[in-house]
Amino acid sequence: MDQENQLVIAATCGKEFINAYNGKRTKAIHILDKIFIAILNKYDPPHESFSFDSNDFMDDEKDNESGGAYRVAMGKIHKTLDSHEAFLNQVSVDLKLSFIPKIQCVNEGQGKGPKAFKVIAVTANAMGITSVDQVPNGYIRYTIEEEAEPTSLGKLIDGLTTTGYRLHLIVSFMLLSIIIGTIVVVGGYFILSKVTSVLDFLKGGLGLIAITYGLYSLINPIYQCITKRIIICPSILSPMSAPSAQLQYTTTHTKRQSGRKNRQFKVIVYTATCPICQSRIDIYNGTNQLSGRLVGLCDENPREHVFSFDYTTRLGKPVF
Repeated sequence: MDQENQLVIAATCGKEFINAYNGKRTKAIHILDKIFIAILNKYDPPHESFSFDSNDFMDDEKDNESGGAYRVAMGKIHKTLDSHEAFLNQVSVDLKLSFIPKIQCVNEGQGKGPKAFKVIAVTANAMGITSVDQVPNGYIRYTIEEEAEPTSLGKLIDGLTTTGYRLHLIVSFMLLSIIIGTIVVVGGYFILSKVTSVLDFLKGGLGLIAITYGLYSLINPIYQCITKRIIICPSILSPMSAPSAQLQYTTTHTKRQSGRKNRQFKVIVYTATCPICQSRIDIYNGTNQLSGRLVGLCDENPREHVFSFDYTTRLGKPVF
């Protein structure tokens, strides 16, 4: 393939990503597939970009309905592709392609009417990715399937960089929650000890448990993620579309004055393919002798097809 035709190379990477994607086949994935096919069918000579608008890839009149699945998916199609950037980079490494596709919205925030987009080619980032032909014998390779869109509460954490005042706010919030929790427990115990009615005692006890559990549910995931770097994403933060998402405290490209890299919280989804039965592998908390670890469990046989999970190398091996 002509390496000068960057857009075609990027579209080829995008199409191969669609073929390899084993997540939920959403409307957005269907639209992306049509976009990459359109580029590959249209552009033989070199082009810098491919332009389209939000009306171009409708399948039928139903897609024209305001608020429908097509309109919702197309409205954020550029963000959907960005969420799969890590997967695209992995595909580019496997196929030895130099570019991946990126979609830009060129009339964002400019009122009503069709949204206008363009697809461009950007240089692939191969850092930290093991090529499929370099995976050690007996190991599996994990893929960052997507940087998932979390719940409304999760959006407060997702992408949060812990530097400067943000780091101090997180630490202050955790300390304040511990203080409040202590006051609630001690004060609640004192109040309950003075209650004579069984019904009032039960109401007070349930209220005390609810407040304590609520504070614990907010503090513990953040603390665990900071200390362990990656955990299973709590259900209150996890996207409904992902069967098992992870909350990762990952490094950024910026550094502190000390020279250490800043970190941020990201909701992501790691997956792999089971080498035994070719089923999907998702990440879960280990149990029994694997307690305290994250492991990859095969969707078809989660008791026997169990694999280790190293998020730094994105490799794993059978643990039984």
